[in-house]
Amino acid sequence: MRVTGLVLLAAIYANAEIVDRVAVSCGRRAITDTAITLRIRLTAFQNGMPVQVSEAARREAAQLLIDQTLIEVEMGIGHYRAMTTERRQQLLQEWEKEHRNLAKLPEYALTAEELEQDLARQEDLLNFLNIRFRPAVQVSDEEVRRYFEKNIRPAAGPNATLAEYRARIEQLLVSQRADIDLEAWLREQRKRTLIEYIEKELQ
Repeated sequence: MRVTGLVLLAAIYANAEIVDRVAVSCGRRAITDTAITLRIRLTAFQNGMPVQVSEAARREAAQLLIDQTLIEVEMGIGHYRAMTTERRQQLLQEWEKEHRNLAKLPEYALTAEELEQDLARQEDLLNFLNIRFRPAVQVSDEEVRRYFEKNIRPAAGPNATLAEYRARIEQLLVSQRADIDLEAWLREQRKRTLIEYIEKELQ
């Protein structure tokens, strides 16, 4: 029997290994197995730790990618300013200047482009936090004073004054409050968004 081209092509596809597959559906966006593994490798590289693709690590990476997706959707709706190519390249240069470990990227099965994209994504998310949540945070003088008395004076000594630490304390408290507000926002977005775990163990 003669095997036609269409039959042969169908046989190839039927026996082909699926290279990538959707692990989580987040609204209209898909999070793939490849994206989860890449997130694990990037995190390990940036923390200087060995890559461990365990079930717990995959679950944590999936949750990070879900939050990242929710924020990116909101940034698209809000028309947040896109990062320039020059700034992306600068981020990679700054990383290399501080850490000097780009030569280790192949050990993590990563490329410089993947690291550059991730650094740019991190800065985008930080900008989102700064624009969306920090302006609304108000820190009272009493909160600053309590933090100084509880956390600064015991270590700095009796000669330390609130005035010399005020700016740093205010910045810290605003950052902490903004992080709390962001997490509350993410919890609400998770409730409003249809999130389907194709791989149930990622829940």
